[in-house]
Amino acid sequence: MKLHPVTDDEEGILVPFESLENALDFAKECSIRHIGLAIGILGEEFISSFIAPTKKLAEKARVIFTQKLGMPYLVLLIGDRYALRSVAEMGYSFIDQKLFKTLYQGLPSLSSAKWLDLLDELSDDEAFSYLKLEQFSELAEIALAPSPAQMTMGIDPDLRPFFENLYSRSEMSNLVWLNTFRIQSARYCREQPSVGFVFYLPIDTSLITQIQEGLRDIAKKHRLKNGFGFITPLDNGKRCVWEYDYYFNHNDPDDMARIQQATQEAGTLLDEYSKKTGTVKQVRYVVNRGCCRKENLLYT
Repeated sequence: MKLHPVTDDEEGILVPFESLENALDFAKECSIRHIGLAIGILGEEFISSFIAPTKKLAEKARVIFTQKLGMPYLVLLIGDRYALRSVAEMGYSFIDQKLFKTLYQGLPSLSSAKWLDLLDELSDDEAFSYLKLEQFSELAEIALAPSPAQMTMGIDPDLRPFFENLYSRSEMSNLVWLNTFRIQSARYCREQPSVGFVFYLPIDTSLITQIQEGLRDIAKKHRLKNGFGFITPLDNGKRCVWEYDYYFNHNDPDDMARIQQATQEAGTLLDEYSKKTGTVKQVRYVVNRGCCRKENLLYT
């Protein structure tokens, strides 16, 4: 049952940022002004998992976006033509649907592209201003020669015909479709399992920075890979849902002991912020509320 009408001009864009603080400011402003139908700040793990069809290519994508392109945070925004026009009028550079398809299908070539080092020369004082150049998408397409066949280079030869046919479908490079059908969840944690700390809190940059530093310190103490997952604004920019992740090797007993200890300490840290602020709430205290039978937990 369709609860809300869907216009025929919805598109997705990715707005890059060098810092979480700037990404938060943008996402909050869009949410307050009702710009866009869906907004999500993605960290490097979600970016690389989202764009790469294989684990090996995801590792390369992480380096490309964080080090080569200087985009550790991307804001995925879905909107109609008026919303996208508003983002452009706000002065932000962004990766549109056409450029995303080029980067997506040309990712294997992008990992070894020498011309990435020249991007700074194409930019002025504004970060990522080269994305506003009219011919940049065409230049990227010529340089990368994107194609479904290129995306399957790292896949077993016997499976390549199937995946080449799959990636030739237009929806497989469409940001709206990929966001709607949650292809991200099928690709996430291919490298290592993770424990995701999901909680609600105000979009307060200072508070978010403090909590993130605390979670990082705990992970560092226990020698665990960790990273920012995503933030999605709620309630017209007043609050958000945030996921921060700890990664571990489930086949390593020592790793299992460390992730258990770190998880306990991180949960305690979040509980302390909840008591201190009254505005931070872990999702585990919300999602199970009202469940009176154990089997119901399988569906939460």
